[in-house]
Amino acid sequence: MSLRSLFPQSSSPRRALAAGCAGLICVVAPAEAAPGNRKTAASPVVRQAAAAPRTAAPTQVAIPLITVVSIGEQRVSVYAGDTQVARAGVSTGMSGYRTPTGVFSVIGKERYHESNLYSNAPMPFMQRITWSGVALHEGNLPGYPASHGCIRLSSEFAQRLFGMSRMGMRVIVADRDLAPVSFAHPGLPSPTFTRASQLAALNTGAAETLVGRMQLGAPTAEASAGGGNATGRLLNPIERGRLEQGRAKALAMEAQADARALLDIASQRGQEARSAVDAERVAESTLRAVTAGRETAERMVRTVAFGDGDNARLAAQRAALETAFAEAVRTHARARAEAQAADTAAFHAAAEAKAAVAERDAAEQAARVADRVTEPVSIFVSRKERRVFVRQGFEPVFEADIEIAEPQTPLGTHVFTAVAAPDATGTAGNPGGGATGGHHNGVMKWVALTIPGQARLEAPPVPRGVKATAGVERGQVVPASAAAALDRIKFSDEVLEAISSKLWTGASLIISDHGISNETGKGTDFVVLTK
Repeated sequence: MSLRSLFPQSSSPRRALAAGCAGLICVVAPAEAAPGNRKTAASPVVRQAAAAPRTAAPTQVAIPLITVVSIGEQRVSVYAGDTQVARAGVSTGMSGYRTPTGVFSVIGKERYHESNLYSNAPMPFMQRITWSGVALHEGNLPGYPASHGCIRLSSEFAQRLFGMSRMGMRVIVADRDLAPVSFAHPGLPSPTFTRASQLAALNTGAAETLVGRMQLGAPTAEASAGGGNATGRLLNPIERGRLEQGRAKALAMEAQADARALLDIASQRGQEARSAVDAERVAESTLRAVTAGRETAERMVRTVAFGDGDNARLAAQRAALETAFAEAVRTHARARAEAQAADTAAFHAAAEAKAAVAERDAAEQAARVADRVTEPVSIFVSRKERRVFVRQGFEPVFEADIEIAEPQTPLGTHVFTAVAAPDATGTAGNPGGGATGGHHNGVMKWVALTIPGQARLEAPPVPRGVKATAGVERGQVVPASAAAALDRIKFSDEVLEAISSKLWTGASLIISDHGISNETGKGTDFVVLTK
């Protein structure tokens, strides 16, 4: 039994069916649920975004929404890419309960919610952005900041936004009104595409069949010339992720079945061992009884005088006792050997079952991890920590050191969002490059948004008596454009490859002078507090 290959070749109908069904479920599932009720969509852009997953190819996803809250204007604006699709008034935190500014995302949605901080106050259509208690929800709008830190919305708009949004929707809170703009820069990462034929070569049986059925990705030059063989196509990170989900689910189903079977065998072997031990005890009891009778007869022969007739009968009894003793010895020896063999079999069965349970648990954990591989990836670059952090599906993926030019000069806080995938109509660039098949000739389409902050130069202290060098003075605000910030950041090849393998529509890159907020934790995307 081997659970280490992705799709082990097997004649078992159970395994073949489990692998095929698990993979097929992932392949045919839509990229994501429609982000809202089309009756409440504010523009054709949102309606198109909501309808796309239902009618388009599996690789298309809705345009990610970005919500911007302006404390100064007491306004909220919703953007699909760089197009404003909705706008309404809000009421943010009053003095002493100021709504924090920074980068957030929707981490929880409840149609009916009551505050656990303020006397069970009703918070309909609640969309949580921090676990400490900040959320968007329906509430009174007096025209000025009046909440205890939350962002109140009108009844109509709260329902509308609740229907439009999805978990993970980016929310920006700033002192003034901001808007994302279309943005391009060579420093922004591009997705890596994987050749379907390479995935097929790693799998057998159901996986190969599924890859053959899929009309995915951009065709390679060879595939276009040869009639469009599906296994010659390039799969984008979402398509590859669905195959990974299928493999992980198939492995989990197989591991669950194997664990159940081996647990049943271990239970049966345990019962057999217990029965064998009972039989040994019976044989041992019989042997003791026969041995006692034999010893009693021997004592009588030694101590009692018998006549000739008695001696003959006694000899016959002794012979019968010897025969019974010999049989009892053989029966006991056989029962003991069977008990030992059954005990050994039960031990090995239990060990195999324990290993199978461990493999099952690992496979189930891998399947849970694989469930996140089609979620948008988030990248956070912190000048304060000089590290890059990556999350996906609200869970940490990895972090690493990053090179930042002039690290003592502020970068500012910038949010880049991938809003459209590369064109899938051209041929692939560098079709044979790298193990994953190279990059597509297109690039992701991004929007950028810069948040005004209070970042200041962190210059080292100047020794007494030494004249400071020319340049930016301590405490002076250093503005940095989004392009200038990207110019100063260099991802290592390893980090860039890991990011590119997960990058697709909805991905975000946050660059900030700040570090990770303590609001960033389990079940959150990155939370960056600018105040």
